[in-house]
Amino acid sequence: MNEFELIPAGFGLCWVIYYLRGIMLIHRSLAPKGRGPTFTETWLRFCLSPAILKDAFRCALISMGVFLGIEIARGDNVKDSAEEDSETGHF
Repeated sequence: MNEFELIPAGFGLCWVIYYLRGIMLIHRSLAPKGRGPTFTETWLRFCLSPAILKDAFRCALISMGVFLGIEIARGDNVKDSAEEDSETGHF
């Protein structure tokens, strides 16, 4: 396998990990100290949640960007105007 074949596999692995992390966070919030639904019941309830799918995609995209050395602009990194001097804006 060359590096171009590993990029989709790495992205898919990151997406699955972040997807399961999102389901696990919801499960932990619904089942404090062992009471409540099982992990399978939580997964069946939230498996197609747009918020979890979108968050997993966003996190996997950022992780792959870090892995590939690409900076992905987010809302807080984008400059508002070219005239504003960022060095003196915080004083």
